[in-house]
Amino acid sequence: MTPTVLVGRGAWSKTGKDNGSRFYQYLTGLPLDGAQPTRDVNYEAVSLGVKALQRRGNEYAALFGFGTVPVDGNFSPLDVRQYKLVQSRLGFTGKAVDGVIGPATARRLWHPLVEFYGKAQGVPPEHVWGMTALESAFDPGAVGWTTPSDRGLCQINLVAHTSVTVEQAFDPHYAINYTCDRLRKARAQFAGKGGELQRSCSIAQHNSPLAAQQWYSAGVPPTDQIAKYVSLVLTQAETF
Repeated sequence: MTPTVLVGRGAWSKTGKDNGSRFYQYLTGLPLDGAQPTRDVNYEAVSLGVKALQRRGNEYAALFGFGTVPVDGNFSPLDVRQYKLVQSRLGFTGKAVDGVIGPATARRLWHPLVEFYGKAQGVPPEHVWGMTALESAFDPGAVGWTTPSDRGLCQINLVAHTSVTVEQAFDPHYAINYTCDRLRKARAQFAGKGGELQRSCSIAQHNSPLAAQQWYSAGVPPTDQIAKYVSLVLTQAETF
């Protein structure tokens, strides 16, 4: 996880693609990253990201009473039609109702999940929102650029978190709840020295548990990098 930029190689991240496409509906079946073959877009991640969007679209379809789509990882014209209906229900108007899943639509899709799981776990949902914004820019198919084992909305590191499967990391429900649970445990771990230190260290643990523990022990951030990570998360949290 890199704190200075929004990273990832999913649907609309700026790195890892050379064909100019920005959204999922343009990715399926197209060659990606011919300019940088050693940093190719992860097709599995794109497929699982599309499936996450299809499942979320079907959740809204069940809520609003319109048709569902197959969860097959192929963003088709049927998905475009469904997401036009979803966007209209989410308050988009005019040209914004285009059936294209980009950052603006994704923020609306995941906001209710962050709020729900944050409250269920008893943690500030805005902190989870800030971490998700920084880690993946709300792209459910994101893959870490500097750390390819970071996967999904919350960039769960599959090397560090061996109990999490690839499919779970790319499942927004699972990933957000898992991240909220980790934040809950971190807030309990770092309680006792004041709310500000608890807040900073519990956020820092998502990026580096070791740095978070060092911060808590010394009372100051051990590196500028981890301090900047927490600062950027809190800035993103203000948009919740």
